Amino acid sequence: PHIIALASALPIITDTVIIDGLTQPSSSCTAPLIVLDGSAGVANGIEITAGFSQISGLVINGFSNAGIAITTNGGNTIECSFIGTNAAGTAAVPNGTGIQVNSGINTIGNPGLGNVISGNTTSGISLAGAGTSGNIISYNKVGTDVTGASALGNGGEGILAALGASNTTIANNVIANNGTSGVAIGISTADTSTFTNLIQQNSIVNNGGLGIDLGNNATIETIDGLGFDSGPNQLQNQPTLSNAFITTSTIDVAGNLTS
Repeated sequence: PHIIALASALPIITDTVIIDGLTQPSSSCTAPLIVLDGSAGVANGIEITAGFSQISGLVINGFSNAGIAITTNGGNTIECSFIGTNAAGTAAVPNGTGIQVNSGINTIGNPGLGNVISGNTTSGISLAGAGTSGNIISYNKVGTDVTGASALGNGGEGILAALGASNTTIANNVIANNGTSGVAIGISTADTSTFTNLIQQNSIVNNGGLGIDLGNNATIETIDGLGFDSGPNQLQNQPTLSNAFITTSTIDVAGNLTS
């Protein structure tokens, strides 16, 4: 890997740009070769205020605040990058937060182009603010090494959507081994503006708290009525699982959801 050890912050990205580390010969989505090292005390690895930028094929580690911070505008894409690990994707070299999003509709990961977002001190991915709506987080490894098999958890939540962040799609990710919840929606049950977030087809295992925590309070919601309450994701009821039928190739789970 080629290491760019920063003595001070990079310029903020204020115009649409493509930064593609995969153009480095021999670099790939599972072995990026361009490293941004912020261990000299730099706050953010890459800060984006422009919309429709693309970050691909970078290793971003050692930054005290965020590996990537999207502070205004949206339409940005982050792919094939290791955020909070070494270049091999096997050991933690933490940022404060892996990816911090405070604006717009952005895409973090795509089929075959997912990121490894692991080993960071706090959240792997943090979304916050009323203007942070419609983000898509998919096909990433959040809290594992590059293989997905070994633990490399973030210190806090795997993914946090709070303070008005809404309409987030969290799908087809591995979210494991994080210090608190796998996915947290809202910072409390009073965070009523954080709503309609879709969480589907993820592998969420072995986190320090709940797999999905509505209100980020380590409390399983009481099953009541139709499950349409004031709070994050309307405090949707938990499902009640009754049986699991295991065959040589499938597991069929039976239960019900009052919703």
